[in-house]
Amino acid sequence: MKKLLTLLSIVVFSMMGCEKPTEITDWLPVDGQVLDEQTDAPVAGAHVIALYDGVATWTTSVCFHVENATTDDDGRFRIPAWTNTGMYRTVEDQSFSIYAYKPGYRESDRTYKEQSYKRGIYYVVTDSNSIEGRATYILTKARQSNCRHAGENQRNLYPLHRALLTEATENAVLNSNPKDINWLREVAAGKAIATDEELTQREWDMRVNEFLRENLK
Repeated sequence: MKKLLTLLSIVVFSMMGCEKPTEITDWLPVDGQVLDEQTDAPVAGAHVIALYDGVATWTTSVCFHVENATTDDDGRFRIPAWTNTGMYRTVEDQSFSIYAYKPGYRESDRTYKEQSYKRGIYYVVTDSNSIEGRATYILTKARQSNCRHAGENQRNLYPLHRALLTEATENAVLNSNPKDINWLREVAAGKAIATDEELTQREWDMRVNEFLRENLK
């Protein structure tokens, strides 16, 4: 199991590590379900993210691909199959981690204690933190939810970051801190406009600001 980041605001940011495929370029679909720890009820509408990474020749871990899904009324999701034809297809120790997020929850230890992730089951629990604690959690998850070597494919992270921003604006602590809200807006915009193009900083800033004006006022 690699990299236990999670995002649950219900956060379901639960995670699963998996073995690399027989063909290093081919990844099979992944089916799973998000459940409430206390009731075993399905959690609908959770954002589920799969981050694929590996170790490059210089022993640095790189995240090179992102897939996303949303849980249905039964809490079920499917991460689609895909083929890696990019420059990172030869990195070693390839694996992926799965995270789920929905406002109001955190990941549950039950997922790991029972190893339910092996069956594709991810438990979440109602977040009982204070408003301040929740604010810290949102910011931490926004920082952790990154895949900087995925290029344009990082756009699959936008729905998650948009949801984090929405929750942040409803959090009294964060809403009273324009600096944090603006940072979350810029991060979300950066995911939305991610590109494989080589851009100067000025070109990048212009695209981010344009997206902010048109979509995240």
